[in-house]
Amino acid sequence: MGEKFDEAKNAGADLVGGKDLIEQIKGGFMDFDKLIASPDMMPKVASLGKLLGPRGLMPNPKAGTVTTYIPQDDDFVNVVAYVQYRVHPEKRYEAFYMQSNPRRQIQGYVLKVIGAMVAVQNMDEVSGQRDAIAQAVMKETEKPVGLNGYEILQVQIWDVKLDE
Repeated sequence: MGEKFDEAKNAGADLVGGKDLIEQIKGGFMDFDKLIASPDMMPKVASLGKLLGPRGLMPNPKAGTVTTYIPQDDDFVNVVAYVQYRVHPEKRYEAFYMQSNPRRQIQGYVLKVIGAMVAVQNMDEVSGQRDAIAQAVMKETEKPVGLNGYEILQVQIWDVKLDE
């Protein structure tokens, strides 16, 4: 298959493929959470736009899912983030009675969004992406999924560095 296929498998990818995987997806296979493509595969992956786009799975350079960098299991990043949130005025009941520990749940939700963005980026470039990471968190949290009565007002990423 190739060096990049082996590198992706060794880094922990569940599925690795080329034209064969594209054909499987065209046939209805959607048992994956994220699709990462190398730039040279994007012309072939583009034919999947109508299938992947509505599901939010289409690889995108801004999201870091079009890359030649394959993250390793031993890459760790420290991210220092400031998150300002409040109870949504119309959802007070959900905020106070539906969550046992809202601070921890909001923190977990924000970290999940940050982790998804950082995980597919080259670690050498992540530190320069503070604003892009903050914008991605704000965009993702515009949807009230998982926030039950809370809304995030502001996210600031203060520091992003490779943990050695």
